[in-house]
Amino acid sequence: MRGRRSPHRHLSAVVMVETRCRGPRSLDVTIVLGVFSQVIGIGGFQHAEGDVPEMTKMGPERSVELSTEVKEEQVAALASGQMLSLPANCFIATVTLLVVWGSVAPWAIWCWYAGVLVTNGARLALSVCCLGFGPWRLSLSRRIGLQVGLAAVNGLIWAVLPAAMLEDSNPSGPLAYFVIAGITAGASAYAGAFALVGQVFALPILGAVAVKYMLTGGIQHATFALTVVLFAAIITRSSTNAQQSFTRAVYLRTEAVALAESLKLEHAASTLAAQRLHHLANHDPLTGLCNRAAFAQALDGWLGRVGDDGLDAFFLFLIDLDHFKSINDTLGHGSGDRVLKEVASRLTGAVGATQIVARLGGDEFAILVADVGGPGGAAGRGDRGQALAEALIARVSGPFAIGERRLTIAMSLGFAAAPENDSTAEGLLAHADLALYAAKDEGRHRARRFDATLLAAATMARDIEHDLEQALQGDGLEVWFQPQVAIATGATVGLEALLRWNHPAHGWVAPPAIVDAALRTRRSAELTGFIVDRAAAMASQLCGAGRDDIRVGVNLSPKEIAQYDVASLLRRAIARHGIDPRQLEVEITEEAFAASENGLAVLSDLVSVGVRLAIDDFGAGCSSIAYLRSMPVDRIKIDRSFVTGLAGRRKDQILVQAILGIGVSFGIEVVAEGVETADDVAALSAMNCRLAQGYHFGRPMPPQRLWAWLAERDRAADAPAGTPPRLAPYARADGTLAAA
Repeated sequence: MRGRRSPHRHLSAVVMVETRCRGPRSLDVTIVLGVFSQVIGIGGFQHAEGDVPEMTKMGPERSVELSTEVKEEQVAALASGQMLSLPANCFIATVTLLVVWGSVAPWAIWCWYAGVLVTNGARLALSVCCLGFGPWRLSLSRRIGLQVGLAAVNGLIWAVLPAAMLEDSNPSGPLAYFVIAGITAGASAYAGAFALVGQVFALPILGAVAVKYMLTGGIQHATFALTVVLFAAIITRSSTNAQQSFTRAVYLRTEAVALAESLKLEHAASTLAAQRLHHLANHDPLTGLCNRAAFAQALDGWLGRVGDDGLDAFFLFLIDLDHFKSINDTLGHGSGDRVLKEVASRLTGAVGATQIVARLGGDEFAILVADVGGPGGAAGRGDRGQALAEALIARVSGPFAIGERRLTIAMSLGFAAAPENDSTAEGLLAHADLALYAAKDEGRHRARRFDATLLAAATMARDIEHDLEQALQGDGLEVWFQPQVAIATGATVGLEALLRWNHPAHGWVAPPAIVDAALRTRRSAELTGFIVDRAAAMASQLCGAGRDDIRVGVNLSPKEIAQYDVASLLRRAIARHGIDPRQLEVEITEEAFAASENGLAVLSDLVSVGVRLAIDDFGAGCSSIAYLRSMPVDRIKIDRSFVTGLAGRRKDQILVQAILGIGVSFGIEVVAEGVETADDVAALSAMNCRLAQGYHFGRPMPPQRLWAWLAERDRAADAPAGTPPRLAPYARADGTLAAA
C-alpha cells in the first residue's frame, strides 16, 4: 500500500497562497489550487492495492454469512465516523451561515440551514441506532438504505448553496466554495468504509459547483469546473479503493477468527468424539438405552449364562408403541422424541437397573428380564411373563405431559421365554416377534406370549407365499361358485365366484390367507386376474348353455381396488371370452368407497367397463346412502350377520326390512346372504325379499358339480304340477350332490 498523505498539509498550502494573493480573481485561483491539492491528497490517502478476496470459492451459505458480517462492519464503521463528521458538518453549516449572511436572502439561508440541521440530526440518530444504542432495531438492509438515502438528501441540500444562492460576484462565494470542497473531501474520507454514502453526499454538491462555473463562462471558470469534475472522479475512485481496503481487512480478520475458532472447535470435537466413541457404539443417543448391537451382545451373553450364576430362565420382551407415527405427524418430532425418552425412563424404572432395556430403533424397544421363579415353577413361567408384560403396559400407558398436552400412549408387546421357547438368539427374537405381531393383529395395546400355534401359522403363511406362484399357474388354485336364487321360484339368478386352494401340506386354505399372501408377494393383480378369468369363462359357458340370465359375481377387496387397475383386468377377460359385460358383477364392500383418495373415480372406471356393481356385506361397515345416490349400484347384498338366524331376532328383522325398503326406494335389487334354514327363508319371504344366497340353497361348488346342480334344479323345475319345491340343499359340504 502507498504511503498515506495527510490532507492537512494541502489545506495549509492553500491558506498560505490565499494570504499572498489580492483581488477576487486571485482568490479564485487560490481555491482552484486548494481544491486540486486536496484532490491529490485525498487520492493518495485513500488508495489501496488489491481488492477484497473473492468469496465464490466458498460454499454459498458461508459466502452469504461472510458478506453479511462485512456489511455489518461497514455500517458500524460508517456510523462511528459519522459521530464526529456530522457534528462537524453542522458546525461548518453554522460558519457558512455567518459567512454568507447579508449576501443571500435571509429566508433562503435559514431554510437551507434548517434542512442541513434536520438531515444531520436524522443521520446522527441513525448512526446511534447502527451502533446498537437507542430503542430502535432495524434490519441491515433498512439501515443501509436509510444511510444512503439520508446522505443523498443531505448532499442535495448542500448543493443548493452553490447552485441557487451564490452568485459569482458575491464576495462570500469563493470562501463558500472552499468550504464545499473541504466538506465533500471530508465526507468521502469519513465514509471510506462505505463509499456509496460519501459519494451520494459529495457528488451532488460537486456537480452543482461544476455546472455553476460552466454556465458562468470564461476560460478560468471552465478550468475550475473541469478541476471540480476531476476532483469528483478522484474522490469517487479513492473512496471506492478505501472501501475495498476496509472490506479486505474485515474479510481477512473475520476469516482468521473463524479459522481459529474452527480449529478450536475441531480439537474439542475430536476430543469429545474419542471420549464418546465407546458409549455411542453401544447406546442409543436419544434415550441412553442400549442400542441394537449392544442388545444382541447382551442376549448372547444371557443365553450363555442360562443354567449358571443362578440364571435358570429369562424373558425376551419386544415392544412397539401403537400409532406413534401420528404423534410425530401432529405434534412434531420434538414431541415424539420426548415421548420416547419418557417411555425409556418408565421401562427402566419398571424392570430395574440390573435388567437390560434397549431401543432397537424408531418406537421399538426390547427388554431382557430374568425369571426369578415363583408359583408353578417352570410350568408357571408363561403366566409370570404375562403378568410382567401387562405390568409393563400399564406402566407405560400412564398419561404423558408434553408441554401443555396430556397424552396416553398405548403399546403392543410380544414375548418369549428362554430356554423354553428357544435357546438361540435368532430363534428367540423370531418367536418374540411373532408374538408381537399377533398382539397387533388381535387389536393392539395388549401382551401376547409365544406359543406353537403362532409358529404353525407363520410356517403356513410362509409356505402359502412360497407356493402361490405355482398355484397360480393352475396347480392348486380353483374358483368355485355359490348360487343365488329367487326365493319365490327357486330359479338360479346368479353365482358368486369364490377362491379355493387345497394346499398339499396345509389342506384347505382360507381365502383371506391367500389374498394376504398375494398382497405380501405383490401378486394381487395376478390373483385377481385369475379369478376374473375363471368367472368370465363360467359366464361364457352359461351363455353357451342358454343361461345368459345368470350373472357371475366377483369379490374385490378395498386393497385391490386401491393398488392396481382392476378395470383393465375386467376388459381383458371380457374380450378373451367374448361375453356381455353385464354378465359379470363386481362385488365390493362399503370400505372400497373410501379405500383411497380416488375411490369413487376407480369405481366409476369399473362401471365404464359395463359390468354390474353390487355392494357386498351391506350394513356391516360404514354404510352411507350417499354411495347409492352417487354410484350406479345394481345390487345390495345384506351381510350374513343380520340374516343367519333372522327368524328369531326381532332387531335384525327391523334392520333387514329397512334395507329392503332402501332397495325398493332406489330401484336396487337386494340379496340376503347367509340363509341357512327354512325359517330364515320364510322370514325373508314375509318381508318381500326376492333374492337369497346361502347353504340352504347351495354351498360353494366346483364348476363340474355346479353344472350337475343346475341340471338337477332344472329337472325339479320341470316336475309335474303340484310337486313341492325343493329348497333343501342340493350340495353337501364336500361339494357332492345331495340325494333328490
